[in-house]
Amino acid sequence: MATPGVVVRLALVLVAFAIVSVPAVPIRAQPAPASVDPAAADAATRRLLVAASRGDAKAVRDSIAAGARIDEHRARYVGPGLQTALVGAALRGHAEVVRVLIEAGADPTIPEKDGYTVWHAAAFQGRAAVLRVLEALAVPGNGPAPKDGLWPLHRAASGGTPRHAEAVEVLIERGGAACSVRDPQGRVPLDLARTPRIRTLLDACAGPPAP
Repeated sequence: MATPGVVVRLALVLVAFAIVSVPAVPIRAQPAPASVDPAAADAATRRLLVAASRGDAKAVRDSIAAGARIDEHRARYVGPGLQTALVGAALRGHAEVVRVLIEAGADPTIPEKDGYTVWHAAAFQGRAAVLRVLEALAVPGNGPAPKDGLWPLHRAASGGTPRHAEAVEVLIERGGAACSVRDPQGRVPLDLARTPRIRTLLDACAGPPAP
């Protein structure tokens, strides 16, 4: 029968053997993210602008992950047009792309060549779904354009299609104050309304005339 001392020594040997037998797992520091090469960033930016104009949200995400410069204008990369990817997507009604770009940090206050922001772009083309995204994300820029003083609601009201009427509905959902905004010539959106439907919406928004 083994003595207590022998048992203790045997246990220590087994523990030592187990420690030696288990391969050590090296602890490595996580590598720092490599800086994006300028040429690669240019290529990613070009892909971003094309994807945004086509409404390809996945390609937009991939381009951003690859180092695209999110606020660059089209003219430098893909041809005429002083529009950012965000403004270009808004003009074409690509609401999901607009959401992706804003959530990725795109600057919604950068205007195109005439001073119109993403809000004006969406209103001008009657892109109600884009306007809903802008409202949901509390995006700034729903104000007068610096060049002509028109508000997004002026732009939507001056459109002549059913989708412009839908855009007007979105812009006035939060109350009648929006209906009273004036451009530098003193015109309210109702003064620019081009269709009976839009006139009806803006009439109701403005409320009854003062006595």
